[in-house]
Amino acid sequence: MPKEMEIPEGEITSDWIFQQLSEAIIEGLLKSGEKISEPVIARRFGTSRAPVREAVRRLEERGLVNRKPRSGCRVASFSVESFIEICEIREALEGTACRLAAERMSGEELVELRNALEQNLRIFRPAEKSTAETFKSDMDFHYVIARGSKNATLARLLCEDYYNLIKLYRKRYSWIGSAEDRAQSIKEHLRILEAMEDRDGAFAEVIMRRHIAMAMKKLRKSVDTITIEQSA
Repeated sequence: MPKEMEIPEGEITSDWIFQQLSEAIIEGLLKSGEKISEPVIARRFGTSRAPVREAVRRLEERGLVNRKPRSGCRVASFSVESFIEICEIREALEGTACRLAAERMSGEELVELRNALEQNLRIFRPAEKSTAETFKSDMDFHYVIARGSKNATLARLLCEDYYNLIKLYRKRYSWIGSAEDRAQSIKEHLRILEAMEDRDGAFAEVIMRRHIAMAMKKLRKSVDTITIEQSA
């Protein structure tokens, strides 16, 4: 177990263990193929195996670890192809979430979303804004819309089941795009929000799906470029 994981005071819950292990996998502290030992984790955190078992089960459900016969539970392997498959699912789900959010978010919620987005736009400097900051603001925008759909099942899929996987892939492949891509992404967010403010759910869905589809296209191009350079 990585020594970077700090042990909190008080009761250690399965939620806390799940978050710690998720972040360790996303940050690369736990590598693909590395064994996940429930007894070792329990000893490391000074807790029983019950909360560890529950946390590992949730990691399995979200695709961060795999359990195989005779090899035990290990950190999953991640490929660009798998990421693209997830993005294809995300395109459909987030399009639907955006349509519902346009219809169901309150006026106050939309104002708060606009204020956050405009603040992000004001502080945006292509040469200064870090990849991590851009990534966080991008994920927060999509996260708020998913919650704003007021559909508990849809929000769970996007904000729990796929959220950590998307974070992992984006960080693992360090793909956010160029400074121009990041500026364009923020402009697209504004267009999506404008459609939501007009309560035009159908148009908001179209723009959101196009936004994610373009991101996938850029990812494919980026991967193809790296592959060509490596084979040259």
